[in-house]
Amino acid sequence: MNNFDIGKSGKNIKRYKKYVIKEIDNKDISFIILKHLNSLKFKYVPKIIEINSNYIFYKYIRGKTIRKVDSLSIFQIKHLSKILFQYYKLVDLILPKVFINKGYYFCHNDINPLNMVFKFNKIKCIIDWNGMTFKERYIDLYYAVWTCSNFGSLTISDKRKLKLIKTFILNYDDVNIFNDFYKKMMNIILEYKNNYLSDKKIVEWCDYSLEWLNKNESEVNQIVKQKNTNNK
Repeated sequence: MNNFDIGKSGKNIKRYKKYVIKEIDNKDISFIILKHLNSLKFKYVPKIIEINSNYIFYKYIRGKTIRKVDSLSIFQIKHLSKILFQYYKLVDLILPKVFINKGYYFCHNDINPLNMVFKFNKIKCIIDWNGMTFKERYIDLYYAVWTCSNFGSLTISDKRKLKLIKTFILNYDDVNIFNDFYKKMMNIILEYKNNYLSDKKIVEWCDYSLEWLNKNESEVNQIVKQKNTNNK
């Protein structure tokens, strides 16, 4: 094989004709889960065409990606909420019940607008699953709320941020997952900040996210309260 185009995720991911080719990493379990999701006809993950001893061949996804984190639109964040609910329902079919009962799932670990492919302004696929980890589902969801509403932005209005958060929460079909949302979200942002202390921009983004969330605690808690009321 030759004439590769190096992908955004690094030198171990390349494009060749109609394929995206990734070197197999023994520590990366994502392709196993993706194969299951492909067999279950879940269309929002990359489709695996072939696996050999050295490479995984994915079908190339036609669409647009973005290079700078911004918030999703109201329509897109509603769509994402439904996609993730569907994803975790399918993971229920893959994982042993002992793990699910404890709230542990295979999580993407970096759901944000940069890891999405869009077509006609709709989310076509969530990409970059190689960072997948096994942890509590709410961490993945809350991180997605944070990055896709981008309440760490200085340019997006409070009204819009709250509307994006509300749209995601009200359209996710599980009433209990957002209990203690404020407290858990604060902890997620703090942990993320501590992992990137050497990156000034990330630290500033996290600090403003914490400041914004603290300032809007009552509004955010009201959204969760409405979610619980609607589902009684």
